[in-house]
Amino acid sequence: MSHAASVQPELRDANQRIASLHREFALATYDKAICGMRQIVPSGDNSTFLRKALIACLLVHCIESCLQDLNTAYFQAQVGYELLHKWIAEHPHKETGIGSPNSNIIEDDIFSEFARQDLHGAMRWGDKKLELHQARRLEGTDTIMNMPLVFSSLEEARRYAELVLRRTFHLMSEAFACIIAVKVESGHAYTADTPGELVDPCHVPETLLEDRDTYLRDIRRWRHAFRPVFDSSILSADPENAGAAALFRIRALDAEIVLAGAFFTDECSFDRYPPEFREIIALSRIFIQKRKQTTPRFEPIFNLENGIENGLQSVGMYCRDKNLRHEALYLLRSQAYLDATKYTCRMAIRVAYHIGLEEEGRRADGSIPESARYHRNWCLNHWFEKSQDVTLIYARRLCYPLGKSYPAKREWKQRTFTQAEIEDMVEAENYECPPGRGKFDVWPAGIRKPNSVKWTEVHDELLRTVQRHSPD
Repeated sequence: MSHAASVQPELRDANQRIASLHREFALATYDKAICGMRQIVPSGDNSTFLRKALIACLLVHCIESCLQDLNTAYFQAQVGYELLHKWIAEHPHKETGIGSPNSNIIEDDIFSEFARQDLHGAMRWGDKKLELHQARRLEGTDTIMNMPLVFSSLEEARRYAELVLRRTFHLMSEAFACIIAVKVESGHAYTADTPGELVDPCHVPETLLEDRDTYLRDIRRWRHAFRPVFDSSILSADPENAGAAALFRIRALDAEIVLAGAFFTDECSFDRYPPEFREIIALSRIFIQKRKQTTPRFEPIFNLENGIENGLQSVGMYCRDKNLRHEALYLLRSQAYLDATKYTCRMAIRVAYHIGLEEEGRRADGSIPESARYHRNWCLNHWFEKSQDVTLIYARRLCYPLGKSYPAKREWKQRTFTQAEIEDMVEAENYECPPGRGKFDVWPAGIRKPNSVKWTEVHDELLRTVQRHSPD
């Protein structure tokens, strides 16, 4: 109803009143549900308790996501995932990672939903606990080794795709956690504490390179097995089948790009993927067209599923072709109203800000040199504040003043977007460069500083100390 109010001005007041009444009723009912869920306690029939607890976790996750309290939503999904996998460990089966070991107790749909939430957490969250990712990226290893050479249906392809992607993004999170641990332990400058870490040549986790190559092969094996189903489904008269086929391939293409990119030491390495970027855009157009056939414009939508947004975000951030990245941003913005959590709006702001920073350095021949390319280093969603703002920090490498064995010297750009700017998806290209040599505004009081900001305060002294003791 809120969306209808925004696109039907003549009915704005009436729709907003209805939306307010719906929200009040929903919150009151949710409050009653929470009181009931508190009565769920372990019983003699542990399976009954488990199923009720899992459904309660999913309910809280969905509603808190719609209320934009994504921290609570994330932790509920994690609690449910841990409960589910303790039960799975007690009931091993031959297809670990792609279904419930006993669908008469816990349905496959419940398992799949928690698997998707685990994937979302690995893709989006800054929780980089090394041991957690080391364990979860090995889930279903035997299942992946025995993956069919050719899938028989979209459903079979989906189940294997979700497992491949979960393993992939947990491996990436493990790599970032290793980088952060090494930098914190060694005291190197510009340590970051989120997935947006800038990799320097000396900090590529070489122990994971073999695993990276194995996981890249797994993605390509999945794509090969999916090809016959994709070819038949993309031409299907059923828009849901065609849209699903496009979506699965977008996710696989995006996973290959971002997994390889997690180990890149320069942004120009992404220039090897122009065919993949173009295909993601083409498939996204197909997906949007098919979804329009199944989703009337004014129908209330509560979409918590991870769709094409991540693929479009990757094109916008890593593809330096001006037309492709701007089309990716346009498509991302066009789909944002479908996302009840408003998270897609935040993705659009990040992409727009990134594009705006880099377009300043585009040369007359259309290229953007490495020295003008930026990487998202830190993203703080102010979930615990009433404002619900987002603060972004982007960085570009300037040089290696202490040699290749030390982190690069960087230039930083910072901006905070308000919730109103986020939901309006403002043209973030029109930013103001913060004053001062450190390129940082005064950090907001009461908000945790990222390590990259802390290290900026001591980096100049580190350089001066080394230069004073240099033989030259």
